[in-house]
Amino acid sequence: MKELFRVTQETNGKGTVLFAWQKSGNYLACVGANRRVQIFDRQGRLYHQMSLEDYGKVLAIDWDYLDETLAVLQEGASKIPLFHINSKKEESIETTMRELSFLRWAISGPFLAIGTIRGTLLIYNKKTSKYVPIKGKHTKKITTGCWNSSNILALGSEDCQVTISNEKGDTLRQKPVKYEPKFMEFIRVKKRNARDTTTTCIVGSNFWMYDIEEETDSKPTELGFSDDYGQMVCYKSFGDGYILLGFDKGYVVIASTHSEEIGSEVNSCKVHSTELKNLTYCEALKKGASIGENVVKVFDLSNLATFDSAIVDKYEIDNEYGALSRVEWTEDGQILTISSNNGNLYSFLTSIPALNDSHGTNVLILISLRELMIKDEANDKMVAKFEINIEPSFVALGPEHVAVGMNNRVWYYRVENNTASIVAEKEYLGTVDKVSVGFDYTAVLSGGQITLQLIENSNEEKWKGKEEKHFPEKEDGTSITALAMAPDFLIYSTSKGTICYFSLDDWTTVNEFRHEMGITSIFPNIIGTRLVFIDESRAAYLYSPVDDTLVGIEDFPTSVDKVLWDNSDQNVFTVCDSKRFTTYVYCNPTRWGPKVKPIKLDDLAVRTPRPEGFSPIFFNNGKVCCQMKNGALAHVRLLSHIEYDTKNREEKKKLFSQHLCLLRFDDAWQVAMDLKDENCWDRLRDHAIDNLEIEIALKVYRMRGNAAMVMALSELLTIDETNLIIGNLSLIYGDFTEAESKFLQSSQQIKALEMRRDLMHWDRALQLAQTLDPKQIPIISREYANQLELKGEFQKAYDLYQRAILDDVLENNTHNQSCHEGLTRITIRLGDLRRGFDLAMKSKNKKLCRECASIFEELSQFDDAAALYEEAEMFEKAAEIYIQNKSYSKVTNLMKTKNILNPKLHLQYAKAKELEGKYEEAATSYERAGDLNSVININLRFLNNIPKAIEIVKKTKTTDGANMIALFCKEKGDYKTAIEFLVMAEKQEDAFELAQTHDEMDTYARIIGDEGQAKDEYMYIAKYYESKMNLDKAADYYFKCEEYSTALTLYIQCSSRLKQDSKEMETIIDKAIEVVAAAKNDKLTHTLIDFLMGQVDNIPKDPKHVFRLYMALGNFKQAAGTALIIAKQEQEIGNYHIAHSILFDTVRQLEKKGHHVQFELRESLILLHSYLIVKYLIKMQETQMAARMLLRITKNISKFPHHTVQILTSTSLLCYKAELKKAAFENATILIRPEHQNLIQKEKKDSIFKIVRKRRNNQEDPPEVTTPCPMCSVPLAESALYCEHCMNNIPFCIASGYHLTLTDWCLCPQCQFSARYSFFVKMVESLGNKCPMCAQKVTPEEVHQLSQEQAKLALEKYIK
Repeated sequence: MKELFRVTQETNGKGTVLFAWQKSGNYLACVGANRRVQIFDRQGRLYHQMSLEDYGKVLAIDWDYLDETLAVLQEGASKIPLFHINSKKEESIETTMRELSFLRWAISGPFLAIGTIRGTLLIYNKKTSKYVPIKGKHTKKITTGCWNSSNILALGSEDCQVTISNEKGDTLRQKPVKYEPKFMEFIRVKKRNARDTTTTCIVGSNFWMYDIEEETDSKPTELGFSDDYGQMVCYKSFGDGYILLGFDKGYVVIASTHSEEIGSEVNSCKVHSTELKNLTYCEALKKGASIGENVVKVFDLSNLATFDSAIVDKYEIDNEYGALSRVEWTEDGQILTISSNNGNLYSFLTSIPALNDSHGTNVLILISLRELMIKDEANDKMVAKFEINIEPSFVALGPEHVAVGMNNRVWYYRVENNTASIVAEKEYLGTVDKVSVGFDYTAVLSGGQITLQLIENSNEEKWKGKEEKHFPEKEDGTSITALAMAPDFLIYSTSKGTICYFSLDDWTTVNEFRHEMGITSIFPNIIGTRLVFIDESRAAYLYSPVDDTLVGIEDFPTSVDKVLWDNSDQNVFTVCDSKRFTTYVYCNPTRWGPKVKPIKLDDLAVRTPRPEGFSPIFFNNGKVCCQMKNGALAHVRLLSHIEYDTKNREEKKKLFSQHLCLLRFDDAWQVAMDLKDENCWDRLRDHAIDNLEIEIALKVYRMRGNAAMVMALSELLTIDETNLIIGNLSLIYGDFTEAESKFLQSSQQIKALEMRRDLMHWDRALQLAQTLDPKQIPIISREYANQLELKGEFQKAYDLYQRAILDDVLENNTHNQSCHEGLTRITIRLGDLRRGFDLAMKSKNKKLCRECASIFEELSQFDDAAALYEEAEMFEKAAEIYIQNKSYSKVTNLMKTKNILNPKLHLQYAKAKELEGKYEEAATSYERAGDLNSVININLRFLNNIPKAIEIVKKTKTTDGANMIALFCKEKGDYKTAIEFLVMAEKQEDAFELAQTHDEMDTYARIIGDEGQAKDEYMYIAKYYESKMNLDKAADYYFKCEEYSTALTLYIQCSSRLKQDSKEMETIIDKAIEVVAAAKNDKLTHTLIDFLMGQVDNIPKDPKHVFRLYMALGNFKQAAGTALIIAKQEQEIGNYHIAHSILFDTVRQLEKKGHHVQFELRESLILLHSYLIVKYLIKMQETQMAARMLLRITKNISKFPHHTVQILTSTSLLCYKAELKKAAFENATILIRPEHQNLIQKEKKDSIFKIVRKRRNNQEDPPEVTTPCPMCSVPLAESALYCEHCMNNIPFCIASGYHLTLTDWCLCPQCQFSARYSFFVKMVESLGNKCPMCAQKVTPEEVHQLSQEQAKLALEKYIK
């Protein structure tokens, strides 16, 4: 709400101001204490001023029902001044009566009611300029009154009476009231055919109502309200029978006149904190306004339930302008006027006409009564704002111009540099109904005709002859109903159903479409290529002038204000009716041609509520730009384009559905990729197919792995013709009628015939061939005949085969042969058997003979059938029929001469030979037939060929055959063989019983072996051996049936009978270890350990058994400790290879199982290995390397007590040879000690002493070569296996004994131990392709050097 204009006390005089608006709202009359009546227009400009002759206070002013004459009532005056606005004429009514007190014009007639303080009524007739006095109407001063639409007058007086009179002054009704009535009005109450027949007024503190049309003279209704509200000061009727009441304590109450609700409050609210002076209501806005405390408050009454919270506007007026006294709205709700008791009058702009238009992304709106604004809605940018000289009734926006106008005149403005300037003013013959503005032209619809003319006059040559044109071009009674301007066309529709496109460049009509009935409105897109129109039946269609297609629009609203095309998506438009927006999408092309569909979500059309008072202007990307009643812009997001939360899966599914409905297939694909929902894929595929989005459908089928559909749709990508694409899709989806229709409409009509042939729709194919390709008729006839033959319609097929025969030329041979074959088959079918047989035999056609033979077989003509089968070289089938027909001689001949492989035939033949006693031939045929049981039986019973029978059973594992051999052998006393075959025959109980009876349990146990499926079988054997005191075997079978405790006990008992170091004892202990490992039982483990430690028989067993037990149990730590003990024992007695083997196996098994190898274990292996490779290094003449290894040994010489002198001797001599003379001297010095001297070999003793004697002082050995530490890269002596820098033990090379380097690393392919690649290959070749660690065969080609990254990975196991 903004202030429009103000009339101050300097103009009105200080005191109360009276004012009255015309019903049209064009002029405002006001008068103040200075008794000067002033007339203002809507902008607050003074139109006329009239000074009053009398000096009395002005009591009332009022406009007549035609808004032509203003009447003024003055206190103490005898005349009524009148002002006629059209002529600006002033006159007065002379009444001859003084002290007039009341004045009111009738609302639908020329009558003016005038009352006096003595109760006299005067009724003045404006038409006759006469008045009629009615004395005695009241006994006291007439103070209030009103007219209704039937010219009935109600008056109230200080005599506390209410009179009802007609326009002649005759009293119709009279009702007494308790107090003087005030503010009398006629209202409509809620009842059938309600008219303004209920008179109301304020009586005291109550609301008084009386219906003057009640048939009986009923009593008036008087409504009282809470004393908390205060005194009732004013009221207004509104809506559907409601009353708005104002109370002086600031309360506003809504009451109902509905019969069932009368007397009850609908709602109430304390609008003002201390006082309320006056209120009013505007039906156009459905709002109320109240004044008090120098504040104007406006509240929304569209929803009475929320009235208490619906105060929407507040405007404070300075106290210096006086207390507010009265408030009133113009009927259109645009101006709210307020008066004060200090002589000030305020007019506020509360709403403006919804005048707007759009072009492209620009919208034009009226923001004040005479001010326009253009805004770029897409970019949210102001284009121009400017004032105009009139208050327009219509506006139009073009690319560069704005048109505004009223009645029959239009003013044109050019828009540039953020403002607009008038460039033309045009006047038309009739009232302008519609204006549409283009680049250079304007089109004006007036009186059913269009005037097309240049906006700005120009003398340029290009406009000559094109300055102006009128439509319709022919005077045939056609009336133009709607128009629109596109960049290149004027588009208009007519009452006869024509839509015309007039080219502005060619200056002629270039397209004309005729509809079956008159068209009322058109709504083209911005370039005119698509157009929605509505006809007289309110049906809507979408028309495309590009291809002249017309599409009906389903579910179209019956009453439409506008159709707006989406600026960002030219396939989408929204239809605006009074209550909602309905969004549609234009689908073209589709499988069924162009379609227009409402956007549906969950199978329901999406309709967005249209807020009250919103005038739609522009539609862009799902948002409708609207103008509100106050002139501001607002946006409505359509439910069809609602924004969803993509983080929520259900919301994302709704977004997917939205994209599908709006044909945004690429967006739908992206959402479907995120959802990965089968239903979404199916819907996307179906929508894509329906809308011919082949690439999207192809992607879906490819995603779903449907290769057949991918291949089928891929072929459609190369087709540009829509009808061909639709035809192929209809064919794929089984709509053959549609497919044929589209193929026939395409450029490749022959595809319709090809489709019908492929589908074997022969009748239709023959019809199509008549017109499309007559040459195909014989081929189709042959194929049709073939199908009829299969269906049993032989006579019709025979006729078609004859019709299909072509001329006897080479190129027709294959076709004619097929026809003759069909004729031959049908000849037999039709009963001419002999002729058919002869034709088949003469043809020498194997295929035909086979087919005819099958027919003869069906007809039970077996001899002819067999003969034809023989002719067709189907000898097995012929033999089968001969056997069926008991022609054994012919069968024998066939079996001997032809390579017949049919088992069934051989079986029948074998039975026949067996009956003849020819057992060899019978056995051969049984074998060919696969009846091995019969073969076994004949070999056993008749041919006495037992090995052959046994061979067959062992090969085939047949239980029946095995049973036959078992029974046969049992009869012959061969129990071992019988037991074997009883087991094979799965008769274990019989086999066990036979073995037990004849003491052949070893045989049974051997046969059962690992094949036993049930523990019971092993248990029976175990108990049998236990009963026979064969404890070893009993334990074996107790182990198999998982009786671990019993098995272990028996193994230990068995060991007491064996020698301690025998192989049998070793075997028993190994089996006991297996039992304990399988049992995983601590008690059994301890039992076995006690046995191995000698606590059972006082004989300790070899420690290696304890080692193997720990390994079997997975106790690798204990196993490693045991291995070290065993290796140490072997090493101390000089068994270095055995000790090395034990340590190697232990390390290897621990590494294989992923367990950490203890340093002590790995160190012991390194020492032993370093000693063992010395001889290999000496052989390779690597003296320096060998000497370094021996020096490593001498540092740990105490671990080699058995060969201490020999090792020291070899070390001294080899070091001396390797120029390590200091090291040689140090070892020789130890050797010549008394405890070692006598043990030195004689031939080497002189050399040792020589080394000691020739020792030079301060003689040092040459420094050892260094290589980088593989862990920290610090240089390190090659033979060193510990890095002082990183304090890590370093892995050694199994070939050289030196530490490893990352740049020269490899693994033995057999044992996976690390080595230096360069030296390992040399040693493998020197040892004859053998690994020095595991002694397995290794070739140099199998060894591969590791990269530094691989070497680092191999190094990790050493640093755990």
